[in-house]
Amino acid sequence: MATNMTTTVPGGLGTHFLPADPQIQSPIGRAFGILLSHFTEMTTAETRIETGGLDVLGLELLQELRAAERSREPLIEAAFDVIAAPELGPEDRGLRRMAFLLTELLALEDDAERQRLHAQSCRHRDLFGIPVAGPAARMARRMQTAFFRQFDALAELQEYGGAGIAPEVQAEFPDPVPA
Repeated sequence: MATNMTTTVPGGLGTHFLPADPQIQSPIGRAFGILLSHFTEMTTAETRIETGGLDVLGLELLQELRAAERSREPLIEAAFDVIAAPELGPEDRGLRRMAFLLTELLALEDDAERQRLHAQSCRHRDLFGIPVAGPAARMARRMQTAFFRQFDALAELQEYGGAGIAPEVQAEFPDPVPA
């Protein structure tokens, strides 16, 4: 069971939610906050591989690949924690569906299938909607926004069938010509 505590901090690729936040009243909501923290870690690790300008034969790339691989296990575990948690309110259904969507994406091996799943999720985001109002629903919608920010960022990466993100280019300046 994923037990990583997170803080409510916007930035980078997402927002982290504190599972003990009083607005997160359901077990699914608390588990989803943990899922988001792990999702941010994995997306960040995967992005570093693509944007780091790493030498294909270098040790640094191997270390980044291992870090990305290690980040998947706690994410998958957290997704299954969301799926297994009891549904207490109508806002829980959308969060659970997002956890299922993530497990499906991570189970796919074919890039074209990953992109199809992403495209389907974009066309049908209403299936993940939160149909109620109130503090818990607002928090669930914030989590939903953070989730899809990560999900969309992952779909852009070559590893997941996307076009890819250009590596950070370091400007090279020619040696000054002696005067």
